[in-house]
Amino acid sequence: MQSLAKTAIHLARKAGIFIVLDADALYLIANEPSLIHGYTRAVLTPNISEFKRLSDKLGVDPDTVENRAECVSRRLGGVTVLQKGPKDIIATDSTGEEAEKSLLKGADKESEKAKEVVQVDIPGGLKRCGGQGDILSGAVGTFMAWGKCYENGAFGYVFFSETSSPLSFANS
Repeated sequence: MQSLAKTAIHLARKAGIFIVLDADALYLIANEPSLIHGYTRAVLTPNISEFKRLSDKLGVDPDTVENRAECVSRRLGGVTVLQKGPKDIIATDSTGEEAEKSLLKGADKESEKAKEVVQVDIPGGLKRCGGQGDILSGAVGTFMAWGKCYENGAFGYVFFSETSSPLSFANS
C-alpha cells in the first residue's frame, strides 16, 4: 500500500494536483519526507502523536512550542501543516528556496511565497469521536478542489494556466 501511495504522490506532483495527507500517509512522509519536500500544494493533517513523529524525524527542537508547526512547514519546503490538538494550528512557510522547486511551469515565484500561521482555539466537543480527522481531511480536500476549479477557470476566469497570465479572463 505504501508503494501505491508513493506512486500517487509522484503523479499528483507531476500534474500539479493539490493533495491532503492524513493517517498512514503521514507515517509514510515521516519515513520519507523527500516525497513531498517543496511541494506547496500538499497539506498534512497530523494529530498530536503523528505531529510528534514527523517533527522529531525532521529534527525540529521538541522545546519549540510556539512555532513548531511553522518549523515543520519550513523544513518540508512550504508544505502546509494543519496540526490538530487543543488548539488547531495551520502553518505554511514557502518563503525559502526549497519551495520554489515545485512551482508549476510559468508560475511567478514571488506571488507563490507565503508565510502564515493561524491558530483555531474555539472550543469544540469535550470528547473527540472517531472519524473527525477524516471529516476534516475531506473538508480540506473539498476546498482545495474548489481552488483547482478556480485556477482552471470554472468560475469564468482563469487564475493561472500555462497559456495565460494570472487573472486573465477565459471569455475575453
